[in-house]
Amino acid sequence: KKHINAVRSTAYLKGRVYEYLKMLEQIKGTNNGCLIDTTASDSGATRRANNLGSVQYAIKLSDLEQKDRTMKAVTEEGLTNLQHAGNVGAEIQPTDGNNKCRLMLATQTDGLAHTSALGGGITAMAGYPQLKTTETIASLAAEENLKSTPSRDTKAGVDAYMHAGQTDFKTKGDYENETTALHERPTLVAATRAAMGQKDRHEETKTAEAQVSAYFGGTEASRADSFLALVDKDKIPKGIAGLQEDTFIGQITNTEQLNQILSYYVYHASLDYSALRKKLEETTKKKDPKAVADLC
Repeated sequence: KKHINAVRSTAYLKGRVYEYLKMLEQIKGTNNGCLIDTTASDSGATRRANNLGSVQYAIKLSDLEQKDRTMKAVTEEGLTNLQHAGNVGAEIQPTDGNNKCRLMLATQTDGLAHTSALGGGITAMAGYPQLKTTETIASLAAEENLKSTPSRDTKAGVDAYMHAGQTDFKTKGDYENETTALHERPTLVAATRAAMGQKDRHEETKTAEAQVSAYFGGTEASRADSFLALVDKDKIPKGIAGLQEDTFIGQITNTEQLNQILSYYVYHASLDYSALRKKLEETTKKKDPKAVADLC
């Protein structure tokens, strides 16, 4: 669910920003220009493949491929590719020259309004810029308005930041082998103690180091390799945890899928245990010592 929320919120925000930028890119010609600098003679940014001017800007879906997640545009710091109010000038049109960008102003002279300015202005790109009624000026959203104080206009930016920038995905990622000594791994120590038979209960008085060493022949991390190799070679049948084909445990690295596999076997083991216990109770009621012994 975390991954889905991250993808859907960032894709929604990206779509709203890109759609408007695409319009700005196309407004280019005699007396028209939007993606220009502050000089009157600038002819506007030119697209070359995936670059618009000097900026990498490809309006297309990213290729779907399996790779490690990297945080670039949306990070713990915020929407890092955006300039914010106070960090950049508000000039969005040259003060002289003929190139005008009516899509970035809400005035009736050089903006998109017809006969009168549009009140307090309007917003675009999910609330990032506000198109003002003052000549040549646009207002960019403050950084906090795109991170923690959503309004109706900036909610898309806040959602993307919360779901993709602040969410910890480590618990859903791939597992990594531990390298610490065996007796320093609480989960392994607990599993070792749980695996003891009734005759080994006196072993509980031993320290974790002594107990683990007795089972593995030492406490070095490498001592568990032979056991891990056996586990890795265990084959999980197709259909369990959504597997499309028979798969060795060693080929599965996603912890969520491994937990689903564990839950599957725990559930079926509990069914087997319940059936065995019921059969034992029925046999005991018949007072057949030999049958009980065979069952046990």
